[in-house]
Amino acid sequence: MTVYDSGQGPVPALTCSALLDESGRGLPLVTALASRVGCHGSQAHGHAVWAQFTGERLPASQGHDAGVRHTKPAGRRSL
Repeated sequence: MTVYDSGQGPVPALTCSALLDESGRGLPLVTALASRVGCHGSQAHGHAVWAQFTGERLPASQGHDAGVRHTKPAGRRSL
């Protein structure tokens, strides 16, 4: 699965959302469920966040970028 945006703002990254925040929950949810997750792109051309769901997950790690690769998946073209 790949989701694209218009490129406004920084490259998507995992964040720790506060209870009442209205954003910042999508990427952590996808990362928790996916086997592989990554993102690429730029503010000028847009961003793409991709995820592969195979039933196997990466081991949990510490830190905001745990499990997220800032690359493109095989077979995908750059933005």
